[in-house]
Amino acid sequence: MKKISVFILTILLCLTFIGCEKSQATEDTQTVAVQESQTQAEQGSETESGDKIIAEKEESSASKENNKTEKEKNSDKQDSSSKEEEKTTEKSPSSQNDAENNTEKAKETTTAKTTSSSTVTCYVTIEYTAILDNMDKLKEGHEKYVNQSGYALSKEKVTVKNGSSAYQAVKTACDNNGIKVSTTGSGKKVYISGFGNIDEKDCGSASGWTYYVNGYFPPKSCGAYTVSNGDEIRFSYVVESK
Repeated sequence: MKKISVFILTILLCLTFIGCEKSQATEDTQTVAVQESQTQAEQGSETESGDKIIAEKEESSASKENNKTEKEKNSDKQDSSSKEEEKTTEKSPSSQNDAENNTEKAKETTTAKTTSSSTVTCYVTIEYTAILDNMDKLKEGHEKYVNQSGYALSKEKVTVKNGSSAYQAVKTACDNNGIKVSTTGSGKKVYISGFGNIDEKDCGSASGWTYYVNGYFPPKSCGAYTVSNGDEIRFSYVVESK
């Protein structure tokens, strides 16, 4: 009886041991499965991460290529702009020369206009033909001052500043020919009393000089009369009638 009990107990222990080993094996199998699953998940994650990194690198590379392309385009644009500027710069001297030439021409034109408008040309005549018919009345010793033609100047051309008086025109003509001019007064009230030492009252008490402009006797003194271009100024010596 005891032997049978021991045998049954031994069998139970064996069964229990075998069950434990199976349970342990199952747990180990489950553990391995879990580990493999985790490993696969980690590998999958690593693969995804790697794919992401590769994708990011590719995107970065593409971005760099795009940036490079943009930079090259910008560089080409800058080169083109530089070439255009160089062309403009090359053309610029010509434009500057044209502008300078135009400026010089304008200055010359302005100068010519200024010159033509800043002066006037007159014609001066000084005559004393009346003395030739009254030599007997002429002051003694003055015969040497009388030209037998009866003219000290005949339509002498003279150029004076615009705005000059008849006196200034006549004085300039006389100075150019070495003829003495005797005067009294000054400015607009100047009075010419003689030319070349032939003075008023040298050929009678009523003798003297009078002047005309373009054949007319001006109602003002020669110092107050402003000459115009082309004026003919004439000083004549008058003698009292016999």
